[in-house]
Amino acid sequence: MSVPAELAPARFRALLAPLLVVMLVTAACSSNSEDPADTTSAPTSDAPAETTTSAQPASSGSTEQEPEPAPTTEAAGPTNEIVVVDPELVIAPDEAWLKQEESFFVWGVEPDDVLNVRSGPGQNQSLVATISPGSGGLGVFDVIERVGNTNWVVVEIAEDGGVGWVADRFLRPEPPAGSPVISGDANQEVLDIVDSAIEGLADVAALGELIGSEGLTVAPFTFIGDETLTLTADEVLNSAETERTWGFQTGSGDPITSSLTEYLDALAGRAALTSTAEIGYDEFIGGGNTINNLDDVFPGATIVEYHHPGTGFYGGLDWTSVRFVFVDEDGSLVLRALVSDQWEI
Repeated sequence: MSVPAELAPARFRALLAPLLVVMLVTAACSSNSEDPADTTSAPTSDAPAETTTSAQPASSGSTEQEPEPAPTTEAAGPTNEIVVVDPELVIAPDEAWLKQEESFFVWGVEPDDVLNVRSGPGQNQSLVATISPGSGGLGVFDVIERVGNTNWVVVEIAEDGGVGWVADRFLRPEPPAGSPVISGDANQEVLDIVDSAIEGLADVAALGELIGSEGLTVAPFTFIGDETLTLTADEVLNSAETERTWGFQTGSGDPITSSLTEYLDALAGRAALTSTAEIGYDEFIGGGNTINNLDDVFPGATIVEYHHPGTGFYGGLDWTSVRFVFVDEDGSLVLRALVSDQWEI
């Protein structure tokens, strides 16, 4: 299905479909391909990682690493540390660029690492500045350049408005002021259980304790079909490293294959959990072009949705949701399903 052009800014209409395909492939937790490691002394423009392993500016011999998922319950840190390495390479933004309404924070960068800012899109460009992990309040412009497997965006790094380029996978939008907004008649006890489930994404032992006798259904899309996997608590606890096919990507039809541990890591890193704007309690917030049959598959279930509405980069089409489905078992709520949702191509 093609993306309606009227839903996005004109300058991105030609880019939206391929960019969203890549974005949704990542969101669906596919691990079919691995990006090669690279070093700052011999950068490659198509390697997706763009951090340096030292808290100092990158130098010959330092490595660029894949990001690890950030904590699911925290957004921007209290600091906003930007170190300009070469002031002569700081550029002024193009007058045609518009700054996004959202502020962004650095996500997925190790505590002893920094995010590299480049003079242009691509790791082969000169190092301009570094940004510390957790830095927030970052201004980002509405320009995207794709180099190899990575989308590059322009971030403000100087008080006079000077900018540089960073890999967008290391940025997340900050939750709006006053969020999360909770819709529905929320039960705090249930929300506390959801917090335990979110923590369980990083600890299968803790997750296994929340699963009942019917097992845990893990769905990369909001439609539950015959091919959707349901794992027993024993499978969650004892075969989390086994590679499984969770579904198939819309558009390409490629299998979504990974271990449960890898799947949960990717789920924990979704914008819906790292920068939640809305929580729906027995109310659906996100909705795209895929049938939502959760009420039919899990009648009477309690469903809590964590939702982020998306960014201006893609006209909001990069919205994400993560839904936690609970059912009553012997008077207690157990986690019955983890369901992702997003726009599908």
